[in-house]
Amino acid sequence: MVVPGLLETMSPRGDVRKAKKDWASPLEYIVEKMGAENLRMTQGRLLAALVWSFVLGCTVYRRFDLPRLRWVLMLHHLLAALGLDEALLMSLSAQEPFALRLLRPGAVVTPWAPSFLPKQQSVFGATAYASFVILAIYQLILYRVSDQDVSVFLALFLLACIFDRGLFHSTRPSDILKFLAATLLQEPALNVYTLLACLYFWSGLYKLRGFFHGFMFQYQFLNFSAISWYFRHLYLTEEYLPRPAVCAFGAAGTWIEMLAGLGMILGALPGSSEWFILLALAMHVFIFFFGMGPFRWNVMTMYMLVCSAKLCLEQGFSGRSLWKDPGSSGLYLFIFGVGIPFIGTLDPETLGRYFGGYRMATFHFAGNETYRALLVKKAAVVAEEGPLGQLLRDRAKGYERLTQDEDMFTALLYADGLNVEGSLRRGFQAPSGLTDFDEFDRTYMFVPITWLNCRGPLLNTKWDESLPVTERFVELVCETLASSDEPRLAPGTALQFVAHVVPWLGGRRKRLELFDLTASKWSASRWVEHVELPWLPHMLRSMAQSGLQSMLL
Repeated sequence: MVVPGLLETMSPRGDVRKAKKDWASPLEYIVEKMGAENLRMTQGRLLAALVWSFVLGCTVYRRFDLPRLRWVLMLHHLLAALGLDEALLMSLSAQEPFALRLLRPGAVVTPWAPSFLPKQQSVFGATAYASFVILAIYQLILYRVSDQDVSVFLALFLLACIFDRGLFHSTRPSDILKFLAATLLQEPALNVYTLLACLYFWSGLYKLRGFFHGFMFQYQFLNFSAISWYFRHLYLTEEYLPRPAVCAFGAAGTWIEMLAGLGMILGALPGSSEWFILLALAMHVFIFFFGMGPFRWNVMTMYMLVCSAKLCLEQGFSGRSLWKDPGSSGLYLFIFGVGIPFIGTLDPETLGRYFGGYRMATFHFAGNETYRALLVKKAAVVAEEGPLGQLLRDRAKGYERLTQDEDMFTALLYADGLNVEGSLRRGFQAPSGLTDFDEFDRTYMFVPITWLNCRGPLLNTKWDESLPVTERFVELVCETLASSDEPRLAPGTALQFVAHVVPWLGGRRKRLELFDLTASKWSASRWVEHVELPWLPHMLRSMAQSGLQSMLL
């Protein structure tokens, strides 16, 4: 995967003005600069994934039974909890590695109950996390995978998560934890198989709205691939617009993903569902070699699919077995396989706040995700203490204008093609209290939340800005900007820009907000606008044809 904000943090910022104005359009910048800078890193990750897959394929993945399935899930869950999966690159750019933050009392955390639990890691929280890691390593080495062992594994992990919800989200609970917990219920193989089928179905269905095959497929999935980037002129035009045939290919892939899940759950084993299983496996192979990853997760999921399907065949189960005799697993499967994803189609805000974002309903990098950034008055950045004091001072040093910042282009990538700079030009007056954009341009600096996560305390390795972890960064910025003499921020000191997700069901326009962090949501110091979906072809075409001038609209 590409780590949001990583390329910006690893690149020097001294030539920002020259670099930004030299690009014909933001789309060219995304492809020719970000794609090229990411290439060696992705190729290294692909090579490491091939070695990893070969080693596990010759050892771990040679057996297909329930104990081995549990062991594989526990291994990958532990790696994610330590930040040693794809998040390893984020730990390298952050203030300290993910695991060390959780082990250090006094480090910044995001508790589940902030009104009751401390917002700095406690000795008890660090002990709970360390105990989980030690127990998990012990269980993996000694192959302790009984029901009791898995139950203790899960209980100790959830205890550690009480003190930092970023740990919970960083392990992709919807992609590993829910499958591991399902193996404790009646008919574990059928449970895992059914949850995988539901995941394929909802992931494909969710992406049918167009944001994936219209934008994400070309500019993230293929652009940040170790192989596909070399063929960029085949799937993009000279203006770096998506070719219609490639959009159709991406749309076909989403249909295949959805139909694979539907066929798996409605078909019979043996029978027609075997073809749908092969479709799902082919999809994972394509993602591994021609997509941006995540590589490790794709290999693990392929094993999980083959193992659960094989066990179902041996035990005589089919996708229809659940409808005939759901047993004790029925409620669990309904909640995680149907209920939570369905909530996401109706109200993505609720899903993000209480259920972990669209990660509970789809795979990474599907598109249409919340994007947030802060606009901070440079003159207000004076403190050097705290987790963000020196970081914000370093960013403000030499920062002249918003419009010279390359992060305006990267914001477009992470906001599904949205013209963020154009939005700021239209909405700056009410939140900032300024009337001249040139003054606004010189007064504020643009601070993406993803940049703070990668350069500051690494609060979450599976970033999703609909999660409450984002609010913790807003708190940290406000604490840094507030002086010791006056704990309250002055009006206009810090603004927040939010590009909301578009509801799958009924969403026709994207909601944008720019507001003063010192004002209430009913204040007049808030700008709200509903714009056309930015991933639509004519919106991208307008941006590409207008070049940098489109940023002035």
